[in-house]
Order: sequence, then C-alpha cells, then structure tokens
Amino acid sequence: MERVRKGNQNGVAMRSRIWWTICLVGLAWPGVGLAGDCVVEAITRPSKDVVITFVRPGQIAKMPVKIGQRVKVGEVLAELEDSAERIQLAQLKAKADDVTLIRARQASLDQAQVELKMTRDAFKTGAATELEVRRAELQVTMARAELDLAKFQRKVTQLQHKEAQAQLARMKLISPTDGVVEVIMIDAGESVDAQNKGVMRLVNIDPLWVDVPVPLVQARKLWLGELAVVDFGFGQKETREGQVVHIASVADPASETLWVRIEVANPSGRPSGESVRVRFREKTISQAKAIEKNKKPKPDKTTRPPTTGAKEKK
Repeated sequence: MERVRKGNQNGVAMRSRIWWTICLVGLAWPGVGLAGDCVVEAITRPSKDVVITFVRPGQIAKMPVKIGQRVKVGEVLAELEDSAERIQLAQLKAKADDVTLIRARQASLDQAQVELKMTRDAFKTGAATELEVRRAELQVTMARAELDLAKFQRKVTQLQHKEAQAQLARMKLISPTDGVVEVIMIDAGESVDAQNKGVMRLVNIDPLWVDVPVPLVQARKLWLGELAVVDFGFGQKETREGQVVHIASVADPASETLWVRIEVANPSGRPSGESVRVRFREKTISQAKAIEKNKKPKPDKTTRPPTTGAKEKK
C-alpha cells in the first residue's frame, strides 16, 4: 500500500510542477479561480487508515460489525473465544480474595509469642532452661516469617489476577478511532495467529487529507493553519475550504517540491481517492496573515523602537 501511495505521489508531483509553473507565470485555472490563484492537482486520502489485529492468537468467537458500518473509538469490533481464560481469572480472584492462610499464620505467631512469654517467666523461677527460651524465641521468628510469606503470596496472586484481567481484555478488538469498517479479512470461527496481517481495516474520511507537492519557492510562504480551497471536480462538484496541518521537513530534490498536507471537512461523505485541485489564493493568504498579525501584542506607542542603522538625520 505504501509503494502504491508513493507511486501516486510521484505522478502527482510531476503533474503538479506543470500547474505550479502556470501559477508562477500569473495565469489562472480556466473556469476555476481568480487570476493569481495557485492551483495544484492532488488526490484525497483518509485522515485515518489503519489495519488492526489481535495481539495474541485465538479463535474469533464474535464479529458484531459489518463492512461499511460506522464505528466509534473504543467500540468492540471482535472477540476471541475466552471461556478458559475466564475460568482461570475466577480461580485467581478466589485466591486473591482468600485470607485464610494469613489468619492461620497470624494465629501461629500469636501462639508462639504466648509460649515465649511463659517460657521466659519459667526461666526466671528456674523452671525452664536457657535453651528452652532460645527455642521459643526461634519459634516466634519462624512464625513471623511464615506470616510475611503468606502476605507476599497473596500479593503475588493479586498481581496475577490483574495480569489475567489484562490478558482477557486483549481478547477484545477495540476500535482505536472513529471511522468506517472498510475491509474484514477474517470471519467469526476462524483462527488468528502471528502470521495474520490483520483482522479488519478502518478508515476515517471526515476529515479528508490532501497531500500536495508544493514547489519550494511557494512552500516557504506557507505556514500551519493557512487556508486553502479544495475543488472536487468529478461527479457532484463541490468546493470546500481546508487548512494546512503539516509541512514536510525534507524536500524532494528530483521535483524540487515539498509535501504539504491539507485537512478538509467532508460532511457529504465523498470517497477518498478523488482527484482534486487545491488553490492557495492571494487574498486568502493576505487574510490569514492579517489574522495572524492581530494575534500579536500591539507595541506601546509611548516607547520608541530601537534603531538598528545609522543615526537619524536632524
């Protein structure tokens, strides 16, 4: 897909150099814009185009969506068979909630501490030996260690329960974006593994993106947020206004162009892949510059700006 996209971009770039040459000599696009409009051909594409799959193997149990269905971010698109995982999760939850072993270890520690006290009292009256006292102290130490071990094992089980919950959540395919189900590659009942390239393809065509190859001499005059006019010329004609959302950092030395991305709203649901004409109009640029200028703080008229040249003549 990436090779096809690059091939289309190269073809568009060659045609665009012709249209930009027309623009630079001051001609207008016949029947489209005003004199001074800079026009370039381009092809629309989805603003989101993702192929999603499961991160673990399994058999698809549910596929609640269909091709062409609109989905929202966070919506469940497919589920793997998870009966065994749910049983394991229930077992871990029961172990994580159980405190019987901790209570038993605590009782053993309490008993050992009582016996130690009695042995020490007996040692004071000569009824117990020093060895018996040491032995009772050791029993308390062992009981305390067994209690700490029981608490640690419960904490480990709680973490295993959380891990099982995370693994169970991964058995659901969640939509990462708003969009439309364009392709379903695997149906319910089939298995997925590491060799599967994807389960389904999602695209979002509102807004659309238009990647435009702009000659460097013109690209230097553009900035993020600048307005542009996109003319849809096939089928039902439509003209919409978009704005620059990305300007590439690396130019194409062969065509001496720089890729600029235009984002344009698509409420009518036009399909991506259409050939369009993008215009950067002089009056639109002037209006955008005026808006940008108004955002800057106005200088204080009482303060004289510093001079950078020679002294002013009287």
